[in-house]
Amino acid sequence: MSEQSKHTCQVFHFDLYGERENKYQFLQENTLQTIQWQQLNPQAPQFFFVPKDFSLQDEYEKGFKIDELMKVCNSGIQTKRDNFVYQYIQNDIETIINTLKNKSAEECRNILNIGDDGIAWKVDWAQRDIKQNKGQFAQVLYRPFDHRWTYYTGKSSGFMARPRMPESLHLLKENIVLLAVRNTRRDMCNNYFVASTLVDKDGISSFDNCRFFPLYLYPEDDSLETARRANLDEKIWQQINAAIGREAAPELVFDYIYGVLHSPSYRTKYKEFLKVDFPRIPYPASAQEFERYRNAGNRLRQLHLMHNLPAPQVTFPESGSMEADKAEYRQGRVYINATQYFDGVPESAWNFYIGGYQPAQKWLKDRRGRTLSFEDVRHYQQIIYVLQETERIMGEIDNQQ
Repeated sequence: MSEQSKHTCQVFHFDLYGERENKYQFLQENTLQTIQWQQLNPQAPQFFFVPKDFSLQDEYEKGFKIDELMKVCNSGIQTKRDNFVYQYIQNDIETIINTLKNKSAEECRNILNIGDDGIAWKVDWAQRDIKQNKGQFAQVLYRPFDHRWTYYTGKSSGFMARPRMPESLHLLKENIVLLAVRNTRRDMCNNYFVASTLVDKDGISSFDNCRFFPLYLYPEDDSLETARRANLDEKIWQQINAAIGREAAPELVFDYIYGVLHSPSYRTKYKEFLKVDFPRIPYPASAQEFERYRNAGNRLRQLHLMHNLPAPQVTFPESGSMEADKAEYRQGRVYINATQYFDGVPESAWNFYIGGYQPAQKWLKDRRGRTLSFEDVRHYQQIIYVLQETERIMGEIDNQQ
């Protein structure tokens, strides 16, 4: 071993922001010796080459990891043909499936305007999949509050490039599904959502693959078992029960987690950890603390699944073509075209983030060129209500201590 290899290397860091010309000038005027470097002490397991504050690591690691509690999980569906495999209305996906079943590959390509085959998706693969395998029409969470219709056979490839078998099968039945991003390329700690349907890989971020964690696992169709079981690690579940002095049903555990994940103080305190791995959730310090987070999590879950929402306060006062050719915010109004708009939209709701998306903007932008139905109008009004209530409830979580 050489003398040099006996010594641990040193890592130094320096940030330089600004215009390119200013950066060039800085580099011309400085040398490696004159730059004010910050020496780093990279820590396992990530060994970051940028400054990180991990002073709370010991405290944070006392909690349980989501993927340790809910071990059955997978990434969301990857279709390689989103505009084809996902449709806004069920009739359109039914037409596509019937065409694939009854026409030749070349006829399908022309009738359905499919385009050329790719490496991971081909027309004849899709045809073989739907002809050989029994499937079902189902909804998929494509983006926050944006469900599309698809046809799911659950095989490894075919109509969908990666249908995420067998974990996605649990999402075809009554279930609650936690969505999370393992690490994010954006400086965000809000990459958590809930679903009760199939989930797309970009469901909460276009930059980072979404992972889904079903609360319940169902037996296979040919299994002798008949009852579903909770996707909860028994040891961690019992530790939660011991902390609160009673047995918590799976839904209560889910809601407790969902409430913690939406606590602004939790997101701020553990920001560095939440950006690089699945979150760790602190064990409840008492039954009262568990109930506080559980109550907030339950209200947020019901909101985000859009259950039992009141009549919307946001109005849509003008008649017209209903064509969505823009998504523009001006003084409390969201214009979908030159004359029609949603009125009474708070700017905070317009700019509110869930994951990597601003749903009030994203939902409309994805419908440019489409004619909105009355159901679409009501759905958008409900989105605004949900975003307002989400912000309000999040603001209350930490104030109830």
